[in-house]
Amino acid sequence: LRSYDIILAYFIVLCKQSLSEKDYHIEIPKLQRDYAQGRRTEAAKEIRENFLSQIKEYLHKYPSQSRNTLDFVYGDVDENKKLILLDGQQRLTTLFLLHWYTALKAGAYDEFKSAMMFDDEGNQKSKFTYNTRESSNDFCNALLKNGQVVFERLSDNKKISVVLQDQTWFLINWKNDLTIQSMLVMLDAIQEKFSDSSDYYAKLTDKENPCIVFNFFPMKSQGLTDELYIKMNSRGRELTRFENLKSKMLGKLDELNADVALRDDFSHKIDTDWIDVFWNLRVGDKVNHFDTSLLNFFEAMFVNKCAADESVPVEKVKSYIDAFGAIPFYEILTYSDFVSFVTDCDIFLNAISEGKQFKTFFSESFRYNEKKSFTAIIHHNFSDAAYRERILFFAYSYYITTRQNPSYFEHWMRVIENLMQSVYSFDNPTEFCNAIKSVKGMLDSAQKQDIYAYLPTVKEDFTGIDKAQLSEEKIKILLIRNNADWENTILSAEEQKYFKGQLSFALSYAGLSTLFEKSSDEQKTLISSSKTKFDDCIAKAFPLFGNNGLSEPAKKDARLQRALLSISNGEYMMSIGSNWSFLIDNHRDISWKNYLKGDSQQENDRNIRKWFFNLIDDDLYNPNDMSLSIVYNILCKCSVGA
Repeated sequence: LRSYDIILAYFIVLCKQSLSEKDYHIEIPKLQRDYAQGRRTEAAKEIRENFLSQIKEYLHKYPSQSRNTLDFVYGDVDENKKLILLDGQQRLTTLFLLHWYTALKAGAYDEFKSAMMFDDEGNQKSKFTYNTRESSNDFCNALLKNGQVVFERLSDNKKISVVLQDQTWFLINWKNDLTIQSMLVMLDAIQEKFSDSSDYYAKLTDKENPCIVFNFFPMKSQGLTDELYIKMNSRGRELTRFENLKSKMLGKLDELNADVALRDDFSHKIDTDWIDVFWNLRVGDKVNHFDTSLLNFFEAMFVNKCAADESVPVEKVKSYIDAFGAIPFYEILTYSDFVSFVTDCDIFLNAISEGKQFKTFFSESFRYNEKKSFTAIIHHNFSDAAYRERILFFAYSYYITTRQNPSYFEHWMRVIENLMQSVYSFDNPTEFCNAIKSVKGMLDSAQKQDIYAYLPTVKEDFTGIDKAQLSEEKIKILLIRNNADWENTILSAEEQKYFKGQLSFALSYAGLSTLFEKSSDEQKTLISSSKTKFDDCIAKAFPLFGNNGLSEPAKKDARLQRALLSISNGEYMMSIGSNWSFLIDNHRDISWKNYLKGDSQQENDRNIRKWFFNLIDDDLYNPNDMSLSIVYNILCKCSVGA
């Protein structure tokens, strides 16, 4: 084999039909470590799954897509046509086991066995040998000799590893050989993934149009020695997950012949400009924290990209969220829109990198804290799936990656945050995916115009977006665009931490709920005349609420609840199931926020929100004095009135 000659991954060609028509042998030399792809660690499991999934995808796309390269193999071929591997041991060992299993599955084991064994003074031995341990070598010999017997004893519910260890020729001390134990685990994984077809072996062994190939780099002919490899392969610090992903992403860009400018920009800045930003956002003094942050960023972008993609099933998105921090690289690298994904990451990271710091686009007083949100994403500071946070980050990043007008950025994020905060919680991945698709559709449909100009013209609803809150946002936009005083009032009111932008009760109190049903002249008149009443509602209502629900004065001795009970004769309560309930600060269905939102069937049927309005309109009500005496006066008044 010459420099950069192709080594075919299937062993029949390599071991029986070489360039010189002589047999090749493959040897794993003593300096190599044990076979590791079958280890029972989480890291090895991911590598195993990624590699087997990659091969299976190649086999499924064959023959329309052939000659898929599995990177370089380093080593040398000695005078006896023995290929001594210095790098490539893990991949070739897995392929040896894959050929063994698929040959059995295809009924072609005699052909495979003939190609892979040679006669050594009357003894049949494997051409694929492990010189690291004698026991590993003995196992390879026994595996080839007895393959057909093992396969005949397999049943649908029996693992290969169990059947192998039940054989009389399987030595007890082999259970202490790490390479053999890894091979057993890998054989079980191969059985699970490749048992669905008997066609794989034929695809692997088509010498005219090979499905899988390696590039071979002969070390000695290039003036390199084993010593260099020993230094390279010394047991120092292992590559982090991010370092592995970065390398594979760059390789995938090359494989797909992606734009050179994109590849070069990504390759350069991931180790320079961008890394400085993540370094400065690290937590504590641990150096590897920023590396994990980079990985979290790419996974967060990938999850959101898939959630917005109509072709990716919801179940797939959920599996990515469940595996966050350890999403299989194979899933990212084989994503159908991979280049677009990398492009989005490239644009976003360029946009938020300013010197060595995170660049912000919003004013310090703006409600959406972009730096805090980004930091939470990259450190994954969440105790659950964080659907709402992911949606808001998608809205933020998608605005940047689609190169929208920065002048309208705050308008966009204000509206989206209000829409997302109106939902008590996103309970499942379907709601999450629907919301992200709607956010994407909203921005795409706006066609780079200000959301304030676009949204009021929209007639249809958006799946996953709360209809009542969407209607409220349209009304508030109309008020903001028509009057500067309204803008200041609304933005100030939206700072209230419990309602988080939900002001429908104040709009209704001021008679603005039907604003879009009015003529243009009627709208102008109403906008002008209703502000005093809107301000009055805010002034009366907000003192009753703190950051997380009722304020302490309103909550003490159930004062607000008792006042409403008296005024409404108990009719202000909300139903949940077959029961009537008092309101709870933070509950999906029966919170104060939901009660005042007024879009539920209960409000439509019973007009229950009117009791709150009646209370704050009562001449005895003082928003700044919820003392028991005031409540008592209201109770007495209601009692006399009854």
